Amino acid sequence: IDLETTADFSDDERTVLQKMKAGEQNVDDVIADSGISPAAVLAALTMLEIKGCVQTLPGRRVIKK
Repeated sequence: IDLETTADFSDDERTVLQKMKAGEQNVDDVIADSGISPAAVLAALTMLEIKGCVQTLPGRRVIKK
C-alpha cells in the first residue's frame, strides 16, 4: 500500500499500516508496535479491512494485502 494513497485514512489507520510488517502478524504485536491504545488499533484494523488494505486471519492474526 502506497502511503500517498492513504490521504482519506485516519491517523491511527496510517500508523497501524506503517507499523505492520510484511507477512502475517499477531494482533497483539501490532498493538505493541503501534504505540496507540488497543481499542484504537482494533478500530483501525476493522476500517482497514473494510477498505481492503488488510485481511483478518484465524488466531488473531492479520496480513497486509
